[in-house]
Amino acid sequence: MSEEKIKIILDKLGNTVGKLSEENRVCKIRDNAAEILVKNLNKYIKPKDWLKLYNQIDDIYVKDLMLDWGKDLFPVNFENDE
Repeated sequence: MSEEKIKIILDKLGNTVGKLSEENRVCKIRDNAAEILVKNLNKYIKPKDWLKLYNQIDDIYVKDLMLDWGKDLFPVNFENDE
């Protein structure tokens, strides 16, 4: 393989790494913003409503986020059976 082809491949790799790095940065910012939003919902949502919402959602990823970020929003006696 020629030196020129290697440079082209390395440039493409560098561009790809740069794009992935930027996408990761944006994802982290969005995750942090979503976490802050969920944690601040306790001022506006009652535990029984949070539990009702949790039980109506089918998306396991959303449920995991609710359990993780919104654990303080569940009723005191809540136990996750899943």
